[in-house]
Amino acid sequence: MELYWLESNDHSEDWFVAAKCELEAVDFYACEMGYDIIDDEVSARFVCKISSCSQPVSTEFASESLIKDCDGELIFFFDTEIRKIYTEEHLELLGSETRIVRINDEVFIEGHVGRTVANALGYINKADLN
Repeated sequence: MELYWLESNDHSEDWFVAAKCELEAVDFYACEMGYDIIDDEVSARFVCKISSCSQPVSTEFASESLIKDCDGELIFFFDTEIRKIYTEEHLELLGSETRIVRINDEVFIEGHVGRTVANALGYINKADLN
């Protein structure tokens, strides 16, 4: 099995998938997240091989423990901007913190559907983020 980074054009659900090959990772991600592979520009990027002791049985989203087994470092980003828009109850459903992962000197930022919606609706003033 291999670890892939999956993205779509809206970046609201970007995350890792463990799969046997890139095509399997893309198909799984698109089906699970409700994306159209072409229209939503779903893409996968190989990250690393998964060691034999950590091998998932089937294609799946990578757990935090699998990422750590692949020498990934997890950082949890406390997003103050998103907390101005959503209640804590909403954030519990959406995921209250964005996970940032460093593997092999690359940084991957988890997609956050709440932030994507807030950006699209103009609730977050991008000038305030500078």
